[in-house]
Amino acid sequence: MGKVKAQVHTESYRGPVEKEITVTSDDPTNPVLSLHVKATIVGSIEIFPRAYLTLPAPPNNEYDTKILVRKEKSEKGELNITEANATVPWLVVKTRKVEKAEPATAELPAAEPGDFVVELTVSDESAIIQSGQQVRFKTGLTREPQTAVPVSIVYQQAILASPPTLVLMALDGAKEASGTFDVTVRTNLASQPLTTAVSPQAFSVKMEPQGPRHYKASVDWKREGENPERLGFVTVTVAGESLRVPIRVRDKPFPTTPPGGAPAAPGAAPGAAPAPETPPAGTLSSLPAAAPAPAPAAPAPGAGAQKP
Repeated sequence: MGKVKAQVHTESYRGPVEKEITVTSDDPTNPVLSLHVKATIVGSIEIFPRAYLTLPAPPNNEYDTKILVRKEKSEKGELNITEANATVPWLVVKTRKVEKAEPATAELPAAEPGDFVVELTVSDESAIIQSGQQVRFKTGLTREPQTAVPVSIVYQQAILASPPTLVLMALDGAKEASGTFDVTVRTNLASQPLTTAVSPQAFSVKMEPQGPRHYKASVDWKREGENPERLGFVTVTVAGESLRVPIRVRDKPFPTTPPGGAPAAPGAAPGAAPAPETPPAGTLSSLPAAAPAPAPAAPAPGAGAQKP
C-alpha cells in the first residue's frame, strides 16, 4: 500500500478543473494507472464577459479592452482592487470602482455598485511582442487575495484588406466592371497619409475614408482591345508599408455544383457558388501573410472542465 501526493496549481482558473496523474508500478496486471483529480475552483471574484483579455479587441480591432470584476456571492468582505499592473511596461492598466448601477454596453454587462472596471491599453504599439501576458491585481478578499488575468496579444499588420482578393464580374460581354474592398490601417498609423497605385491601365481605383483607420477602395475596369487585361493589383501604402490586393475580372459566372459533383465550400448553402478562383500560380507571391486571429489565453468560465 502506497500513497500518491498531487498538487494542482489553480491560479487564474475558475469553475471545474481536471488533472490527470499517471502512476507506473511493477504490478504485472496493471503496470500503468491513470488517476484523475477533479475540483471546482471557487475564487473571490467573478470576471465578465470572460476571465481573460484579448488584444486587439473586436469589433474595431483596437488595442484597448475592458473587463468587469465582481465579488463572488459566497465571499465575505468588500472588493477593493489595488496594485493593478501588467507583466510588461507597454500594457497600461487602469481601474475604476462602480459607485452606482450602470447599464450594459457593447463590451461589458450591466455593472452593480461595488464592481470594478479594469481597462487595459497598449501605450506603445511599436513595442508589442506577440505573446501571452498577464494583468495582476490584489482584491482585498480572503480566498483570492491576489489574482492574474491572462492576456492574449496579436500584433496587427500595418494594412488589412477585406476581401483580400477582389473579383469583378463582366458578364455577357460587358465592357466595364466595378467592385469595392475595405481597408483598415493599424491604430498607430491612423494619422499617416494613405496612398494607392493600380496596374495595369485597364484598372482604376478611388480610396475614400470611412472613419478613423477605415477606408473603402472602389475599383473600376474597362475593356481595352481584343485581349484586355483581366488581372491587376491595387497597392496600398502607409508609412512605408505596403499591401498588394489582387484584382481579377471574370467574364463567366461561377459554376454551380452538379449532382454528385464536388461539394461546395465549407459553410456554403447547397447549390451556392464556390469561392472565387485563385489567380494563376506566381501572381500572389508578394501577398503578406494574414495576421493570425487572437487566441484565447484561457477558457471562459462555464465552458467545461479545464486542465491547468
